[in-house]
Amino acid sequence: LCGLDVRELLVASHILPWALSDASQKDDPDNGLVLCVMHDGLFDKGFISFASDGRLLVNQHLGEENRRLMGLREDMSIRNWPGRENYMGHHRFRFDEAH
Repeated sequence: LCGLDVRELLVASHILPWALSDASQKDDPDNGLVLCVMHDGLFDKGFISFASDGRLLVNQHLGEENRRLMGLREDMSIRNWPGRENYMGHHRFRFDEAH
């Protein structure tokens, strides 16, 4: 997402959280996403998500100054594909419900 390439600061996490995933979902590579620690935290807490085309979605409660401080820009995106989109759709639903 942000281009950070310091391995120690990257987190591989589940899109559908581990606690909500069944055994096959826990091992499904489509349920994975690698983000820097800051963006991973925002994703896990539902402050950011991704549209079906991979565009970054940011919770309106963050405000412009917080977005700037966290390096969140409108042109940011990830690569998305049908298998990943199945999980991302669940994340967007939780994103919309939480905020």
